[in-house]
Amino acid sequence: MKRYYYPFFLLFIFLSDYCHALSIFRFTYNQTMSGRTVPCDALFLQHENGSGFFNNRYVDPISGDKILLHMDLEDVYLKKGNTRFDTTKMYVSTKNVKVIFGKAQSVIPLPLFLFTMNPQTHELQPTAVAIRDKNGSIVLDTKAELKTAFLTTKQFTKENLSQFFPKEDPFLVTLLKTKLKNFTPEELKTAVHLVIVADTLDEYIGASCAMDVRRVLESYQKIVDYIGTEMKVRMVVGDSYSKRNVVSELKLLFPKKNDIVIFYYSGHGYRKETDNRRFPYLDLRCKGHDDYLKETLNMEDIYHDIKKKGARLNFVISDCCNSYVGESNATATPTPKKQSTPLTFDSDHLRMLFLKAKMSILATAADSTQRATSNNTFGGFFSYFFNASLEASCSNTKTAYTSANTSPSWWNAVLSEARTQTEKQAQRTYCSQPYIEENICYQVPCYKIE
Repeated sequence: MKRYYYPFFLLFIFLSDYCHALSIFRFTYNQTMSGRTVPCDALFLQHENGSGFFNNRYVDPISGDKILLHMDLEDVYLKKGNTRFDTTKMYVSTKNVKVIFGKAQSVIPLPLFLFTMNPQTHELQPTAVAIRDKNGSIVLDTKAELKTAFLTTKQFTKENLSQFFPKEDPFLVTLLKTKLKNFTPEELKTAVHLVIVADTLDEYIGASCAMDVRRVLESYQKIVDYIGTEMKVRMVVGDSYSKRNVVSELKLLFPKKNDIVIFYYSGHGYRKETDNRRFPYLDLRCKGHDDYLKETLNMEDIYHDIKKKGARLNFVISDCCNSYVGESNATATPTPKKQSTPLTFDSDHLRMLFLKAKMSILATAADSTQRATSNNTFGGFFSYFFNASLEASCSNTKTAYTSANTSPSWWNAVLSEARTQTEKQAQRTYCSQPYIEENICYQVPCYKIE
């Protein structure tokens, strides 16, 4: 394990480039229904983690009714050659049609929207409408005449949005309500204890780990700043990276009963053949010749140790491999980024996830025997999708489905969405050469909530 110097101050350069955000557009275009050209007026809303919806208004050419449809969105990535995926363009498809109102007698088409890279902004922007032919292939709709308008949060007004939702729609009500912070004095006493352990000097994945640290720090700092509470940060990174220092920092952790403890790890992980536990061991060697079987801690041991400290909410997460020794993290192509606007947090959503929650969560990037995907200019993909899903659920544009209005259900939605998106990203990554289907990565994050 070779190590190199990665200047830690670089973690905070261009921090805003990695803010999780929201892409929201108004689309007007033509679509063929029952042999007729039908004008459509639609709202496209998608979070950076891929979740979102498409609400479409038109007049049915057969019934004459005004129709409002709701559809879910799904990213469709394109291959560039036989082995690589194209980061300069992609499609967003629609699925799971639900008629909000109106009698829709015509066959409801499922449009796709082509996003292509703007060379000036390096962001993907919508440029065309597509459909699937009888064989399932994607073809551009040359008659669509797509026109788009990008919306910022300042344009989230009743006049701009109400026509795309039924009256008193919960999503619209949340989006348009006055943004008041109504945290109680007792809630504001909550302290967040953030422990970050990252192998930022590793020769192969150090830069990726550094990106993870940057992203995690930014996400939780934004959350505590919005609430107005205190965050205590402990970091074992760079030259301080060692098992000894991790153990020391955990011993110095004394949360109060209403506090929140977050332990985050980014680095190498592995399995021991003599241990059948599901979660990985962390490679905490500070020198390459150290014994990895001794300079290690298991995630489950860390989890149980933190739980015993008695905080109200405990979260222990690792972004590392969970495979046997000799395999390393797989390198993936970064996810292309669409034109977007910053998220706006919602006090009630933050309360549900952080201030009411009384539970412990253990999560890792890859299940037993699997490798984790990352990119040195982007970071670990599980970390990225987890933080994107978390911030989306904290926002006033939360779209993640929750089975119940409880904190465990909300956290399960965050983790489930992160797992789904990480698994999809792994399916666009090759774990080894040659670049054939048999060598595509299989990575499914695992977690438990107690």
